[in-house]
Amino acid sequence: MTVQLPIVGSYELTVADLRRAQLGVLLRSRAVLGIYAVLIFSFFTVVLPAILEGRERAWDVRFIAVFGSFFVFVPLLLWWSPVSQLRSLKPEQRVRRFSFDPEGFTTENDLASTRVSWRAVVRAAQGQKGLFLYVHKLAAHYFPARAFQSSSDVVEVLALYDRYRDKAP
Repeated sequence: MTVQLPIVGSYELTVADLRRAQLGVLLRSRAVLGIYAVLIFSFFTVVLPAILEGRERAWDVRFIAVFGSFFVFVPLLLWWSPVSQLRSLKPEQRVRRFSFDPEGFTTENDLASTRVSWRAVVRAAQGQKGLFLYVHKLAAHYFPARAFQSSSDVVEVLALYDRYRDKAP
């Protein structure tokens, strides 16, 4: 079955969309995962043995504070920040439209528009609830799956990316 180009869709932005977009980008980042891995390793090899042996050093307490901030405050901020982001948007900015074609894709709302060439996309990833098109390691355009007319549209967008990423003007 051939999909008709351009592939178009629209959706109203929700808090869940913003959370998926933020967490999807961060969890796919090797740098962020590396920081968490180092913190976990350090906690179990340095801090926990020191606590169990009864040694209390100032740097142990500081490390626990940093450790706690990464594992408590950062996730809480990531959880609550989309709520304030959505509240700060004007109603005209909440409904998003997009179109995909052989040259790239366009996203727009009633106040702004962005055109991205396939050459600018460094990676494409399909998640359970949507599609990520990365323009940098930590920056992606997120398109919820519900915004597409069918699941074959998502597959076709990935095929467009594979086909035209090196050929787009």
